Amino acid sequence: MGNTCFLLGAGFTHAVTNGKAPLTSGLVPLIKNIITDDLQDTLNHVGDNIELFITLLDLEERYTVQNERRDKISECKKKVIDKIIDCYDIDKFTEHFPLCESFVKKVSDNACILTLNYDCLLDRYLYLSKRWSPHGGYFAQQFPSSIKHNSNLDNVLLLKLHGSCNFRNNSGNLDYPNIEVSSKIFPSIHAEINTRNYKRDEGAHVLIMSYLKQYHNGIMMLWREAIETLKNANRLTIIGCSLRDEDIFLRYALYHFGTKENTDKFVIEIVDKNKNSGETIKSKIEELVGFPEKQEYKIYNDLKEYLGD
Repeated sequence: MGNTCFLLGAGFTHAVTNGKAPLTSGLVPLIKNIITDDLQDTLNHVGDNIELFITLLDLEERYTVQNERRDKISECKKKVIDKIIDCYDIDKFTEHFPLCESFVKKVSDNACILTLNYDCLLDRYLYLSKRWSPHGGYFAQQFPSSIKHNSNLDNVLLLKLHGSCNFRNNSGNLDYPNIEVSSKIFPSIHAEINTRNYKRDEGAHVLIMSYLKQYHNGIMMLWREAIETLKNANRLTIIGCSLRDEDIFLRYALYHFGTKENTDKFVIEIVDKNKNSGETIKSKIEELVGFPEKQEYKIYNDLKEYLGD
């Protein structure tokens, strides 16, 4: 089978929770009541494109010359970000989700999972499977720290490329977040590390939806490892990720898949809501990966078909 790399987008968590986790397109209705009146027209203009809305806020906040206006936008943006994070936080998905459990069973040894999601649902099921641990399974035990792989388990690596609800900003070092490890996320782990009552905790360290993402050093370290993983993978499985053109970092990283030396064939599996959307993703990936003529594609109707459930 070779080394496998998974790429998970918002559609993955949406699918394994049977729609409980909102898709990116479903976030706009959730923030309408916290947007100030003077920004409602901007929100109405973007439709369900929350990335465009936050990008417009970023641009105006950065370039407006009116201090009062800048402060108002900054305050509004903070409320929006807090609301989005709250939608995916650790207390939102506590019941049993069989599809997530089935997915973890399908993950092969030595696999690397690249996820763009903030939630900790997959983290929990990986831990419960006894194949992965938060101590090393995120590529680093704690930012900053020496690298420590999961060598004593199945060497499954989880790289959260847009941050996570349990990556916590701290006032001592905003470039390298702390990793929260507690029994609320990992049942019976008997650890309370970097919990939210820590005096320096300043909220979740995530790259919120915007075309102007600012990657701090800790997250850049994960992207470098993601690129190395893609270089050495024979199989790429994309689940619930639309490969937006605006995500330049992701597009650059995917270029490295298919560049492994002395390899005649690579497999790309695409799992989305239906075959039509899968074909659309295929057309995008064909323009990104190295040596597209060596790629063999498999498209699945949905996650249940892929898992065989």
